[in-house]
Amino acid sequence: MSWWDRNKGKPITLSISGDFHDRYLKCLARKVEWGFPDAIFDMEQTHDPQVIPVLRALAKWGNPKRRPFLVTTLQGRAQLALARLGDQEELHNIERELELPGFGSAIEEIRQAGGPVALQMLVNALDSPDYLPQYRGKPGYERLQFERDEAISKALTALVMSPPQATKPADRQRIWEDWWAKNRRTARFVTEPVKTYE
Repeated sequence: MSWWDRNKGKPITLSISGDFHDRYLKCLARKVEWGFPDAIFDMEQTHDPQVIPVLRALAKWGNPKRRPFLVTTLQGRAQLALARLGDQEELHNIERELELPGFGSAIEEIRQAGGPVALQMLVNALDSPDYLPQYRGKPGYERLQFERDEAISKALTALVMSPPQATKPADRQRIWEDWWAKNRRTARFVTEPVKTYE
């Protein structure tokens, strides 16, 4: 008997509104419960500390391993909201995933999170010695690392208004490190307009 046959009559419900005392947050949580997951971004924009534990629970909703990141899912929206809020646990998860074969979703999450923390994480990940060290020197490793660094470079370029020009792949890390050291205080980041989903 399949899982669906055993469980199709049992409703799976999401209940998070009881975790809030603030009426506005309670209302947003109810919207999420009723199938309007973009209300997660409205919750994020409040910057209220009581949102963090709820977002962490939602980031594990349906898939406790939490990956891959897809912003089209409830889980993905919660992960992105946590990253935008600078949640250290979420940022650590992204950093760890940048060093794994499925790095693409981690790069996309950090690109969408944006800002100085995202830029620093991606610059640190370029040419990282921590990327699959057990495969270093094996056939295909250099191609994988090149593809990863290309994806990181594209994400970096999309993060800032006036990115540096890295002509040679071998110079990318140095060029981005130098650019960030010089422009840390003045860099203008590409940001999506703030939307409300109410």
